[in-house]
Amino acid sequence: MTGRLEACIRLAEKVGIKNKRILDIGCSYPWFIEYALKQGAKSASGVEPDEKKVKTAQKQVPRAKIIQGYADKLEFAIGSMDLITLFDVIEHVPINTELKVFFEINRVLAKKGYLIISTPYSHLVAKLTDPAWYFGHRHYSKAQLSEMLRKAGFKVKTIATYGGVWEIMGMLVLYISKWIFRIKMPFEDWFDSKRRKEFKENGFTHIMVIAQKIT
Repeated sequence: MTGRLEACIRLAEKVGIKNKRILDIGCSYPWFIEYALKQGAKSASGVEPDEKKVKTAQKQVPRAKIIQGYADKLEFAIGSMDLITLFDVIEHVPINTELKVFFEINRVLAKKGYLIISTPYSHLVAKLTDPAWYFGHRHYSKAQLSEMLRKAGFKVKTIATYGGVWEIMGMLVLYISKWIFRIKMPFEDWFDSKRRKEFKENGFTHIMVIAQKIT
């Protein structure tokens, strides 16, 4: 597990997982859903737009409710979740629909429920070294996320940035090996050990937020 995913878990553990009703939006391969159930979550659900990934996830975690859907139109009842996660998802929703997504998450969250976000950070070096940024992959500042969350009825409890040079280098090696040479990432364990350290201290590649529903 990468340092970024471990950092996501630390945020979830900070607000509590046990006995919570959890929804992971953009769950893809359902690593967090599996983890939450093992940690005693009351229930764990997932939303994923890719039909093939949904079918794979359903087989992988049969105890979870995983459905095909989108972040701006969640097929869950008002106040039905205690914790919702957006791990590297908000930058992929259609541009200028982020606020709509946050309002929809607010609708589904229970009173004083939590939202956890991980997304690329709007730092010049992070953007220039992200190949996907040149094709529209969005990065966000603390001010941007804080203001959108405020408008959608959330209070930001914690907001911090992580990741550094090794995260950038690791992702570049991953992109090159995966998309150009079609091979497994070389020295993956070594890179991961370096990246883990960067996600335990201040950095500049990713921004992570804990927000609580207040209205």
